[in-house]
Order: sequence, then structure tokens, then C-alpha cells
Amino acid sequence: SMKKIKPSFVIAILVVIFAGCRQDNKMYEKLEKIDSLIEHKDYSAAYAQLTDIDKANVTEGKVSAYYNLLMTHALYSLRQPIANDSLINISIAYYEKAKNKEKLAQSLYYKGMLNDNLDNVELAITNLKKAEDIAVSQKYSDLLYKIYLNFSYINAKAGNNEKALDYASKSLSVSEQMGDMTKKANSLEKLITAFSRIERDDSVNIYT
Repeated sequence: SMKKIKPSFVIAILVVIFAGCRQDNKMYEKLEKIDSLIEHKDYSAAYAQLTDIDKANVTEGKVSAYYNLLMTHALYSLRQPIANDSLINISIAYYEKAKNKEKLAQSLYYKGMLNDNLDNVELAITNLKKAEDIAVSQKYSDLLYKIYLNFSYINAKAGNNEKALDYASKSLSVSEQMGDMTKKANSLEKLITAFSRIERDDSVNIYT
């Protein structure tokens, strides 16, 4: 016959589980504060706080996914080298399962930019396109602006000036809807660069 489980044993297990949940919640709140620093472009402070976190406390799925997204975002924004996309892949896998569209789109965007930094342009475009699909359907204007601006940059780098112009005008359109002058100026700069390259190519063709 089965031994009766002592109530004290059940209570002890529940205490351990509850303590673990509280620890995860406290860690998640800490990450939300770091996210706020990133939103205010205080990347150095965010990175310093992320590196201060004991990795032993970053085990639970939700916490791990958020930590890896923030770390990738901070490192990318500080132009620090990131050797591969293993960190952000953890975030993508979790947010796909959790159906967290906003954080999934952000993770795909940073994976795409990381791919581009590692000269894997094809993979960069694939991931940025996935991020774009979510950003368009969910109307994530800020992310959409960044995606279009970087599509313009990637195409300009590859000499696809017509596409670079097209994406620069898309990022300009989004920044106008947002009423953001800085974003508008960045988009106009890309637009003018792409347009002048097309003009230059046309004039070269006339004289050759």
C-alpha cells in the first residue's frame, strides 16, 4: 500500500515552488527596469546592470528569453561584437511558443541585424521580413521604422539603389505618421543618398 504523504512534506514543496516563482518575478521586474533604460537609450547603464545579474538566477523560460533579448539589444546598440545568434535564438523559441508577438518581432529584428553584421545577408533579410510581417499586422510603428530604415541600408550596401529608395520612403512615411522629427531626418538622409546614387548611375549610363 502507498504511504500517506505527510502534509508537512507537501507544504515544504509548495514553499520551494512559491519561493522560486517569487524569485523569477523579482528578476523579471528587474529586467523591466533595465528595459526602461534601453528605451531611454541608456545602453551603457543597461549593459552594466545586465552583466551584474547572476546567471544562476536566469533559468526560467520567461526570464531567460527577456534577459537574452535585452542583452542582445544592449550589445548591438553599443556596437559590441556578438559572435553568433545563440542568445537571441533562445528568445525567439520562447516568444514563438508564448505567442508574445511584440517581443518575438523585436527578437527577429535583432537576429536580422546580427545576421547582417555577420555578413549573412540572406538570413538577415529572412528574419527582418518575419519581423516586418508581425510589425505591420500589429502596427508596431517604432519597430517598422527601424526595419524599413535598415532594409534601405542593406539594399544600398548591395547596390540595389531603387530598393534602397523604396524602403527609405517607407521609413519616412512611418516616421511622418509618428510625428518624430529625428526619425524623419534619418529617413530623409537615406532617401537623398539613394536618390543621388540613382541620379549618378543614370548620368553615368548617359555618357557611356
